[in-house]
Amino acid sequence: MYKKKKSGRSRKAPYVPITKEHVKHWSWCMKNGIGMCVTPDWTNIEMWKVEVIINGKVSVDPKYYKGEEAMTKMFDYYKYYYNKNNENG
Repeated sequence: MYKKKKSGRSRKAPYVPITKEHVKHWSWCMKNGIGMCVTPDWTNIEMWKVEVIINGKVSVDPKYYKGEEAMTKMFDYYKYYYNKNNENG
């Protein structure tokens, strides 16, 4: 009898609409070795953390965020690093 393999724990990342500004900030950061992601807090289903990865070094925002708030914060970080490194940002 065939048994379906159990997958590891997973959660779908929250969704926020992506704007042209988000894409501009994201693409500049990716080209310059700066990435971000949201990771779930496995002890609280509503909460997420934001990770910032710069040239392979991972830093984690110490604050927990709910759903869409986490994605919004991630895009705020992309904008921050874009503006910090572009005078006309």
